[in-house]
Amino acid sequence: LPEDFPFYAQAGVIHNVQWGGSNNRRGNLPSSFTDFIDVFLGRGSSSQSAPAGEVSNKLGNIVGAFDFSGILKLESTEYRLYRQFYLESQSSPNFRSAWDGLYGFQVKSMKSQIVSSFLYELTMLWRHDAKIYKGEARGANSYYANGIYRNGWTTENRLIGSPFVLTGPVNGITEITNNILLAHHIGLGGEFELSSNEAPISYNLKATYSRNYGRTSNCPQVNGTEFCDETLPQPLRFPRADQFYSSLELSYPYNNQITLHSSVGLDVGELADNFGLLFGLSYAFKQD
Repeated sequence: LPEDFPFYAQAGVIHNVQWGGSNNRRGNLPSSFTDFIDVFLGRGSSSQSAPAGEVSNKLGNIVGAFDFSGILKLESTEYRLYRQFYLESQSSPNFRSAWDGLYGFQVKSMKSQIVSSFLYELTMLWRHDAKIYKGEARGANSYYANGIYRNGWTTENRLIGSPFVLTGPVNGITEITNNILLAHHIGLGGEFELSSNEAPISYNLKATYSRNYGRTSNCPQVNGTEFCDETLPQPLRFPRADQFYSSLELSYPYNNQITLHSSVGLDVGELADNFGLLFGLSYAFKQD
C-alpha cells in the first residue's frame, strides 16, 4: 500500500511465559535450554522433573493474547480500534471465551488543543474458558493465576498488566484474589491556557468504573481433570462489588528547562477508598 494510504491494520500474537525457578512442594522446576525451546514453541514439557500438568498442557505459566488493531488517518485526526483475545490455557486459541479480553477505541486530533486525545477501553474477564454448558464455574481457568507459580503473573505483589486484577493473602501466600470483572475506562488528554501570555497547561484525566466478583477457587479433581463446580463453596468469590477509580495529571512548563507537575487520585467503592496527591518538578539540562 502507498505510504499516504489512510488505513492500515495490524495483527500479532503476544506470548509471555513465567517458567523455571523452584517450588516449595515440587522443588526445582524445568529450566534447561531444552525447556526453553518447549516454552518458546508453546508445548508441553519433555522433562521428567516437570509437574504432570506441564507435560499434558503447556510448560510454564502462559499469559498471552491475539492482538488486532486498525488505524484510520483522516486529515489531522487518527482513529484506532483494537482488540485483544486473552490466551490462558490450551483451549484459549479455540476462542472458547471469545467475548473475554480487551476492547479499545482511541482518537488523536491535531485540530483541538483542549481535547486532543480520547480513549475508551473495556476489560472483560468473565468466562475464563469455562465449560458453562457442562456446569463448569465461571472463572474456571482463573486468568493470571497459576497452581504452580502461586503468586501468578505478579511482581512486588501487584499484577503485571491490568490494574483491575487484584492480589491478596490466601493461606499465607499472595495470590490473585479478584479476576472476574468488567471494567469501563475513559481517558482524556489535551492542554489549555490560563492567559494568552502564559504557556499552556497539559492534562490527562482518567476514570474507571468496574464490577468485581472475586475468583473461582474450588476446583476438585473429577475423573482426573480440573472441573470447577459452581454448586460447591467458593471461598474467594464474593457478590458484585462496584469500584470507581479516577486521576487527574497536570504539567506546566515554567520555562525552557523547568516543568512543574501535579496529580490527584481518588478511588471510591466497595473494594477500597483511597486518596493521593503528587507534586513534582523536572529539569532539562541545556544542550550544546
